[in-house]
Amino acid sequence: MITSDRSSSTRNGRFGSFAAFAACVGLSSYLDATFTLRISYGKVKGWTERGQEVPIATTLGGTFDRATGNAPFDVAPGFAANRAKIDGATTYDFVTTNDIIGGNSGSPVIDRAGTVIGAAFDGNIHSLGGNYGYDATLNRTVVVSTDSVQEALEKIYPAPALVAELRGR
Repeated sequence: MITSDRSSSTRNGRFGSFAAFAACVGLSSYLDATFTLRISYGKVKGWTERGQEVPIATTLGGTFDRATGNAPFDVAPGFAANRAKIDGATTYDFVTTNDIIGGNSGSPVIDRAGTVIGAAFDGNIHSLGGNYGYDATLNRTVVVSTDSVQEALEKIYPAPALVAELRGR
């Protein structure tokens, strides 16, 4: 999955219609990402829900803003114990216009420079119909940021050997 400042591809968008693509490669249905390679272009972008702008990102610090101490808004003990060490401004999750469906979870999200900036793991409520259509104004991919994973591996659940490996040392 590639995220850039380009507009997202759609089934009938800038890469041509799915019907034309399918005819060329002999497909009878839209690629589902489970047993087929899919590349999706998109950009980091929020959406409007019931007249309110939905922000493009959440932060690690925001986790504590919503914590009530009761499920489902309780904070994991390791996370809570390390609150003072955590950079609250670190991007936790962000949303993109990438067209995803079941099978895309774990797909790397790469910026235009080729840097992995996250992993797709979910879609917003509007993406549930992704097997049947894509609405560029509403459908969003939810991505966990590599910055938050790095922060967790360094300060919440220390894993220095893994951090060193990820840094190429």
